[in-house]
Amino acid sequence: MKTSEINTLIFEFEKNYKMIDNSILQQKLFNKKQKKGILNFGYICPGAVKTLNFIKKNINRTDHQKTLFQKIKRLTDALFFLELIILYKKYLDTSLVKNMNVLIDNKSCLISKIMTDHLTKYFSRLPKKISKYIPDNFYHLRHKTLICSNDEKMVEERIKMLRKIYEGYQNSKDLAICNGRRDGVSGCRDCCRENFGNGQDYNICVNNCMRY
Repeated sequence: MKTSEINTLIFEFEKNYKMIDNSILQQKLFNKKQKKGILNFGYICPGAVKTLNFIKKNINRTDHQKTLFQKIKRLTDALFFLELIILYKKYLDTSLVKNMNVLIDNKSCLISKIMTDHLTKYFSRLPKKISKYIPDNFYHLRHKTLICSNDEKMVEERIKMLRKIYEGYQNSKDLAICNGRRDGVSGCRDCCRENFGNGQDYNICVNNCMRY
């Protein structure tokens, strides 16, 4: 797909964002309504919300950096909207899912890969003083994997994990201390070992961190 086709698709997605009542959807998924944040659909990825807030706080006000931030924000919302249509369809209006699937045309994995490639490119263009400390610059890769796997069981497990985090479930809250520390090497393992040593809590901590 050409970049122009992706831009057209994102534009069509954006016209339908309002078709998802985020308050109702969050109630269905997590039994709790979250306040509207920096992203339209950030509730399916707290790591992305932290990252976007961090970038917004630390960019300077030049047109270039503001434009770069807006591109990252726009693509992230589009990627999450695509994920909702493909993986959370049973929680959404059937007509919305049907109409969007006509546009997606069984190319959800390809579309998510192109979006992810663009996000990676935009992250690389951020100043080093920002990119070095981004809380989670791998979230888009994880969500691409989710979309391409199209695994309902994996989605339900993720919903359960996020529900525990949002409900403030005590054990889950403690064991989520390393969420956002994944760095593509051993960030999760190092953090969890530092906090829990070895054993069952360490394993749960690493599992939470890797899925975050």
